[in-house]
Amino acid sequence: GHAVPGDLSAPRSGTAADGRLTRLSFSSETGPIAELIVGSAHPTIVSRGSDWLDPDWPGAVSATREAAGAGVALVLQGAGGNASAAIRDGETLQGYADRFAAGAAAVAATPSAAPGLTLVRIGVTLPETAASRLVPAFARGPANNVVCSERDTVATVALARLAGVTLLAVPVEPSFAEGRALEQAAAADRVVSLAGGYLGYVEPAEVVAKGEGESRRQYYGADLAQVLEAGA
Repeated sequence: GHAVPGDLSAPRSGTAADGRLTRLSFSSETGPIAELIVGSAHPTIVSRGSDWLDPDWPGAVSATREAAGAGVALVLQGAGGNASAAIRDGETLQGYADRFAAGAAAVAATPSAAPGLTLVRIGVTLPETAASRLVPAFARGPANNVVCSERDTVATVALARLAGVTLLAVPVEPSFAEGRALEQAAAADRVVSLAGGYLGYVEPAEVVAKGEGESRRQYYGADLAQVLEAGA
């Protein structure tokens, strides 16, 4: 099922963040087996000064749902490229995770008449990288040379239909606007980001042309969105 709690994600750029929650629950006659949750917010609540690896809010949400008897809980990132976790004043990581987990638990589940799995994967040819937004003008030539020599030339876009819900997996961090464009191109319910690799951020071509949103963090130019949408 899907829901929009409205108080879990906040835009760090642009006018809107992806506040939707999607939950797929799997159970047998003896009880819950697992669930898959898709939400959107950068997992950066834990400070950079931590001395150990931390799964941040997705790990805390997973542990909270598992402790509640939901089975194995897998938390995936949606179109979180421009989304921050909407932390309330004085709220701890666990407090936010509790709110997120409660929101996920409240998503109404609709029994699926076709719980099978369909998976389609294709490769798309990537455009040239563009360092113009990443480094000062005098360093763009060397930066482009380094990035181009190390860059991937093909990216994988995958479409999975599971229990009547269609997920589009992409190896980028799309903003909410670009996430919706990708979903529309693939007729998907949700985009799942950071899947199968990492190519940085992606904004719609018109946003990149204006230098707005997360485009200043993109490794690629405006044509990255067009390539991914065509693949979708």
